[in-house]
Amino acid sequence: MMKSRISFLLVRTSFLALSLAGPARAQSAGDGAAAPSVEAVTVTGSRVASKGFDAPTPTTVLSSQELEAKAALTVTDIISEIPSLAPNQNNNNSQNIGITTFNLRDIGPTRTLVLIDGLRVEDTSPTGGFNVNVIPAQLVDHVDIVTGGASSAYGSDAITGVVNVSLKSSMTGGKIDFQQTQSNYGDDRATSLALTYGNDLAGGKAQWVFAGSYYSQPKIIYERARPWGRLGYTEFQNTAAAVAAGAPVYQIGPGGTLAEETYGGVITTNAPGLKNVQFLGNGQTAPFNPGGLCGSTAYCQNGDGVQTYNTPDGVLLPKSSRTNLYTKLTYDLTPSLQAWASILYSYDAETGTNVPNYDNGTLSIGINNAFLPASIVSQMKADNLTSITIGKDNLQDLATVNVGETRYLRYVAGLKGAVPWVEGWNWDADVMYTQANWVDTSHNNRIVANWNNAVNSELNPAVGGVPGVAVGAPICVSTIANPTNGCVPANVFGPDSISQSAQNYYLGTSWVSDWSTMLDFAFNLHGNLFHTWAGPIGAAFGGEYRRNAINQTSDPISHTLGWRQASAEPFYGANEVREGYAEFVVPLTVPNVPLMENLNLDVAGRVVNYDTSGTAFVWKTGLDYSVNDQIRFRGTYSKDFRAPSVNDLFSTPLISNGATVTDKQPGPHYLQGDTIQTLSGGNPNLKPEQAKTLTAGIVLTPAFLPGFTASIDTYNINMANAISTFSVQQVVDGCYLNNISTLCSGITRNPATGQITIVSATEFNAQVLKVNGIDLEGSYLFDLGMLDDSLAGSTLVFNDKASYVEHITTTVLGVETENAGYLTGNNSLPHWRDTFTVTYNNGPLNVRALMYYIGPGFYAPGYSTPQEIQPYHWDGYTYFDLSGSYQITDRIQVYGKINNLLNQNPPMIANNATLKALADSSLLYDQIGRLFGVGVRYAF
Repeated sequence: MMKSRISFLLVRTSFLALSLAGPARAQSAGDGAAAPSVEAVTVTGSRVASKGFDAPTPTTVLSSQELEAKAALTVTDIISEIPSLAPNQNNNNSQNIGITTFNLRDIGPTRTLVLIDGLRVEDTSPTGGFNVNVIPAQLVDHVDIVTGGASSAYGSDAITGVVNVSLKSSMTGGKIDFQQTQSNYGDDRATSLALTYGNDLAGGKAQWVFAGSYYSQPKIIYERARPWGRLGYTEFQNTAAAVAAGAPVYQIGPGGTLAEETYGGVITTNAPGLKNVQFLGNGQTAPFNPGGLCGSTAYCQNGDGVQTYNTPDGVLLPKSSRTNLYTKLTYDLTPSLQAWASILYSYDAETGTNVPNYDNGTLSIGINNAFLPASIVSQMKADNLTSITIGKDNLQDLATVNVGETRYLRYVAGLKGAVPWVEGWNWDADVMYTQANWVDTSHNNRIVANWNNAVNSELNPAVGGVPGVAVGAPICVSTIANPTNGCVPANVFGPDSISQSAQNYYLGTSWVSDWSTMLDFAFNLHGNLFHTWAGPIGAAFGGEYRRNAINQTSDPISHTLGWRQASAEPFYGANEVREGYAEFVVPLTVPNVPLMENLNLDVAGRVVNYDTSGTAFVWKTGLDYSVNDQIRFRGTYSKDFRAPSVNDLFSTPLISNGATVTDKQPGPHYLQGDTIQTLSGGNPNLKPEQAKTLTAGIVLTPAFLPGFTASIDTYNINMANAISTFSVQQVVDGCYLNNISTLCSGITRNPATGQITIVSATEFNAQVLKVNGIDLEGSYLFDLGMLDDSLAGSTLVFNDKASYVEHITTTVLGVETENAGYLTGNNSLPHWRDTFTVTYNNGPLNVRALMYYIGPGFYAPGYSTPQEIQPYHWDGYTYFDLSGSYQITDRIQVYGKINNLLNQNPPMIANNATLKALADSSLLYDQIGRLFGVGVRYAF
């Protein structure tokens, strides 16, 4: 099967080409002692031979022309065109709202090193990584993606590769770019405005560039705003009896309703006359119909519970506002010495909503509760019960509004020049200081202790009651012992039964603020050592010192993890890094030998010392062999690493909500689905991850087909000691199926009901991760003038980028899991992803059509048979985009685009997260629908 798929794509690739101009090339690091180039360094996985696509390590390049043709509003839009990058915008969570990261191979963004202008970046959020949307799309000059291990060249984190984003560094004159978009449904009305300007100063010795951009998407977009979202597709669990009779364990279908929650409350205690009684308010009750497919406590189908889509969750796109400023000044101090400095500032505010405050069948109510209807009290006495449990979705509290703000300030200064006493050698040195402030604020959050106090009420007794309160009036039980605690009793029986004064008591605003800083000094020296029979031996040497620190603060209630969600304790952590590297490119071409036009060996080594995790040595060896100017082979074998970050090591516990887990403890709750809180945090005993990476490929530029280039590269990553955070299900399975006592200690149960309530999932060096596959790129430039003289100057460019992932296997606690070929879950990707573009150029007119293909796949690892889940497999999906531009005058260009031209709905790959069971839980697919965009560019 694999051979047939590869053969198909090889045939297809033979008609395509890699880029309009062929392989990307840049000036070699050792080309004489002339004044150093002002252009940004092209990242190729090598410090010596900066020749882009000609380097041994596979490199994908997106040019500024390609970026403008796409008319991308954000860098997130750019990611969708690179099959090796996994789409991963965080839209539907309580933290890191709107954050998008570069995530090669979908094995974690922390394993992809991100550079701006060739220099390492600091994370915008300790828990979310580097948000690529602080980089303004309109200011991007080009993007280079090294899809192979590059730790020896660039340091820690480059296990899967490097993404270098080069910003505009020189220009004469300016450009204003304005764009407006709107979806087929009248929302996603985003506005983008960008200004770039540059000019020479000091008689041509200096070059100054300024750029600024503003982006606004003013509305939170929910899945209920889409016809497919209002169908309520959810993952249901069948009952044990139905499964025994042949039904699948899980069933995806429409009509999702919460099994144990209504807006007024429903009794979940399994007692005759009480179970499934719901509260309508004003003391009124009614029977509750949970619906069908009720095998878990999360969801049933078409019951009386809260509809999955009819709450303020299910966010498809957050409200966004971003401002970016960038300036760079270069100055030629002498003909061979240049000084430069740059500042990048970004402010990004993302607003989303999380689920309302809720209790999924776990809210305990005593028989003496002041507001409990008399009919329920009578039945409890008849059943000899002193308390009951209810489930309630407190929509009256409104949604929890989460606002994530990122302020990012990056200062860089440097010198570069030619070594005066050695011809052909250049050097560069830079100092960088980055300050990132991430603030996460959650409005309408519930203070857990106050909520429990408010719910635990009774009528004020005549003896021993609260002074100053009428006998028989509702009071908090806690106020009897502490009359000044301010508690206001809450009536939870009914949809709008809680008083405003009670809400004021138990609701509040939580916040966590992280100040992350990075100080970095780096020095590089590169040139030619000496000549051999085959040419000069290129060499590069360098060193770096880096200090990273995080200072996290939070509100006082968060210090004790006292909020329902988004609680985070304060912490401070720092580490220092010292490293040095050497790299050599050795020409081995033997003259006059047939089938050997060029042969180079690239070897590199790097020693890195972390004061928190010790010393690591990594290396790379690469071979670049050209048979002739039409066929070239390349390959690398490297040892790469990633040291644990400051957050990995020192972060304190963090609470999140809404996860579901299947209980595996033998007994009354076996296979019951519970809604839980997740407790996560760092581990100071973490060690660096280590990986062996092998890449091998061929580049074809056949003479019989001018304008054609293609490449085929295989990759194999074998990572041991990988840092992983156990999923909540892995913790439960490891405890009850594998008898691992350390995992059992991380499971907390409700003492009254026995249900799982909290699962602690901490980071460990406990994973083996293996990834292998094939990347294919190809392009073909066809001159239409060859067909007819009237078409002279017109061209068609066919471009294809495809990625086939054969295996993504993770081994945790001795259990191996295959993630390739799946559409949801951590580290999961379908086997095939492909982007194909056709671009037509005719003078002032440019038209571009894009086809984006997502291969077929199964639901999630562990759910790949009809008996486990239905449906268990989805066919491949194809999207089409169309964009075009027209140059009206030398200064004015108008452009437009239509994304998701056919307005395709995503597949209904639903999940079962409590209160936010997205009908489409995979980030692979477009969820907005057809999107129109128009814009104008004005040059001056």
